[in-house]
Amino acid sequence: MFDEMIKEALRADFEREIGLALEEFPLDHKFSRRHLRQMKRLFRLSEGKSSFRKRIFIAAVAVLAAAILLAGFCFFAMINGFAFRIYPDHSAVTGFDIQNPAQNMDSIYSLSEESGYELVSRDIGISFCVTLYRKNEKQLTLTQSLPSLSFNVNTENKTVEEIAVKGCNGYFICMDEDSLLCWAMDGYVFMIEGNIDRNEAAELAELTVLP
Repeated sequence: MFDEMIKEALRADFEREIGLALEEFPLDHKFSRRHLRQMKRLFRLSEGKSSFRKRIFIAAVAVLAAAILLAGFCFFAMINGFAFRIYPDHSAVTGFDIQNPAQNMDSIYSLSEESGYELVSRDIGISFCVTLYRKNEKQLTLTQSLPSLSFNVNTENKTVEEIAVKGCNGYFICMDEDSLLCWAMDGYVFMIEGNIDRNEAAELAELTVLP
């Protein structure tokens, strides 16, 4: 329909120009075959360009629609003080309901000696601290971060369970052989992850202290 409108507009403009010329030169005039062929070629070119523009427009709409559909795979959920931006195979998580959120890593927390775990290594950054612990065949990481830091969590086909640690909001996810427990405390976000069960993860969270 858009192509036809352009063609009609071109024809109308062409006829108007010819009409003005005939009014000015009212003599009978016959266009040469060469001129007629050129005019037909002009119409074909204008139609082709219009069709090309139309194809580009359709392709652009298709790309935009695909982008919207891809974005549509993501949606939000609020779970016990944490915001989950959920994708098909993971979630980007941030803490949003945290009292007096910390602005920097002034205080570094650890597992108390009662846990029985040995500190193996520690990596401290501007907005996070990751500590590796080991106990016999068990290994886990204790992550401490600023609430503003977003981190990815494997939530594909997983159930997120609300949990409280020292009276603070948190959540627990069982990931096959590993477990992940995350909670907010003293303005920071903490996460324990390793080949431990729910009960041990909760006990270790309670034993996370400031030395």
